[in-house]
Amino acid sequence: MPIEFRCDHCDKLLRTADDKAGLSAQCPGCGAHLIVPHTEESVVDELELDLDGTSSTRRRPKCPMCGTNVHPEDDRCRNCGELLDPDEDWKDYSDPRNQQAHRGVTLLVCSIVSWFFFCFLFSIPVWIIAEQDLKSMRAGIMNPEGEGLTRAAKIIAMCHVLFTVFVFFAFCCLGAFAAN
Repeated sequence: MPIEFRCDHCDKLLRTADDKAGLSAQCPGCGAHLIVPHTEESVVDELELDLDGTSSTRRRPKCPMCGTNVHPEDDRCRNCGELLDPDEDWKDYSDPRNQQAHRGVTLLVCSIVSWFFFCFLFSIPVWIIAEQDLKSMRAGIMNPEGEGLTRAAKIIAMCHVLFTVFVFFAFCCLGAFAAN
């Protein structure tokens, strides 16, 4: 009976003969070096159901921070190093019902309003939140429909902060020249 297991890096389902257990192999999908598991460690295509309700292993489809595939036994994401909580309820974020709602409209309105009230301190949090939301969208945790609005809010907030810093330094230089 062949051994079936998944690549730790690309999550590709691999099959090999029983006599290859414990040997080193290279994944044909991503080229990663793997150790072929013994037959008791093999996995199946779908998540196994535990009928008595005490699931000993949960399949984590993606890292909550960067969105890469994560092996069920890993404590940290191999891509970004994010600590994975074994007690966390892992959701399949490829399903739009499990994604967080985007905040693109709110961020865009806040970044535009900050220009009218000359409050660049309001633009700094918009810039930071927009960057975090874009990372969540790339990871599949947040609904990507608001990506354009979020990028626009980030750009407007960045421009406002940089413009304010430029004007501040211009006035400082003018004040220095006027004092001489």
